[in-house]
Amino acid sequence: MNLITMNECSHLYECYEHFEVYTHRVVDDELKRFWHIISHLSSQVGDDKGGILASVVSTLRYYRFLLAVLPIPSANERLLTPHDYEDTLRRLIQVPRFYPALQLTCEDLIQRLDRLRHRDESPLLRATKGLVQDMDSESPILLLPKPRLAHIFEPLAYDVLETHVRVLHPYALRKSNVYDRAVAIGSPQWFPQYIFRSPRIRNLQLVVHEWLPAQLPAPWFDREHEPSTIVLTATFQATDDFDWPWNKLVRQEDFESSSREKIDVVPARLIELGDGSTVFLAQDGTAMAIGTDASPPQATLHRIAISALHPGIAIVLRISDSGDHVEAFARQLLGADQYEEMQALQAQWKAPLRVWLTNQGAADTAARLRELGGKGANEHTVRYWAMEQSISPRKYRDFEAVARLVGLPGDPKSFWKNARRLYLAHRRAGLELRRILLESLQHSDLTTLWEQGYLELVMPETGWGNHGAFVVEAIAPKTYYVPISELGRLRKENQFI
Repeated sequence: MNLITMNECSHLYECYEHFEVYTHRVVDDELKRFWHIISHLSSQVGDDKGGILASVVSTLRYYRFLLAVLPIPSANERLLTPHDYEDTLRRLIQVPRFYPALQLTCEDLIQRLDRLRHRDESPLLRATKGLVQDMDSESPILLLPKPRLAHIFEPLAYDVLETHVRVLHPYALRKSNVYDRAVAIGSPQWFPQYIFRSPRIRNLQLVVHEWLPAQLPAPWFDREHEPSTIVLTATFQATDDFDWPWNKLVRQEDFESSSREKIDVVPARLIELGDGSTVFLAQDGTAMAIGTDASPPQATLHRIAISALHPGIAIVLRISDSGDHVEAFARQLLGADQYEEMQALQAQWKAPLRVWLTNQGAADTAARLRELGGKGANEHTVRYWAMEQSISPRKYRDFEAVARLVGLPGDPKSFWKNARRLYLAHRRAGLELRRILLESLQHSDLTTLWEQGYLELVMPETGWGNHGAFVVEAIAPKTYYVPISELGRLRKENQFI
């Protein structure tokens, strides 16, 4: 037995008493259907443990587990190698020879496996990235349920999350070390019970797919209060047959997919709010969600992916049209003259990039950037980089590829440092706005918000404009392509028609 000091014992007790869990439920219909088909095949194996069906089910069960617990696009070959993919397809084709009743099931599974195998995005990744990047720590902690998962994910962590993270597995939490915050991925049933019953993490953000169990194990001893569990995302997702009159909220022809090639157009979700207004939010973006600690009652703010929003959650939005307050504060931090000079440097590479996009299109521009070493370039990112509202690519290799593409004069690193300074100023401004909003929420009566669907926030400091808290009523089932100027703008029903 390893002995611990009284100081360490005190930290462990304090962590146990004030342990908080915030549960984020991720919606991924494609993976959900894939998961249930494999469950159906598993039920058909019976006593034939060494047969072809048992063999293919074993491979697919492990693949679906990796998809449900690793924030990696399902096309990544570390999840399923090309050899294993081809071998799995070959065996799936052979299964109906021995199980004729599974012919249609196997055909459906082959199609879904093919779609997942070539899918370059991941709802789980978007949700995890938003939580990790919202942490103040220089090296956020990511907790995975099995040691082998850490070995798979660590080499990819920085590339997919775009920030440095410290990847831990449960056995690292058997010691006396206590951590402030961490993001854990997977059902609580996949973790050892001591993670929740004898916690070493004060604030745990748990990310779970919506069809997986998320109930926490009971504590070993009585606490002064129970862990604060806030379900930020429920199992609801609007589908194509959901009978909601979206045609009354937005004219279809105004935001058709034909406009997606325009530079300042981004994919967005249309959301109806508790006061009857609607808003477009960037599909790949995040929003500030409101939670309430159970004891003592106190408002909290948490960053949540737009893809993880659901009816019933409350979010904070700006309700005035007085400009970008984060940008205004960043300008104040840097000084107006210096801020204008830095924006002029930005224009030296953004303007020619916009010309490239106009003349060549997003797809060809992205392909050329990838040839120049910009691995992060795709149709969405290149349009985003060219927008005046954005700052720069997150990675220097992508920025260097843009500089080479547009023939940027001088050393690209000087332009890169300029963009990084702008980013840090905007980040500082964003943190300051979050502090002000949280202070306003903590002095507000949230009962009004949940009863009326809307609450105007009284800002304790001037210069930040007006903000409000809104309950999400419904989310349109399809993706719209909207001008970036439309994002976050609140509109009443008749303003769309």
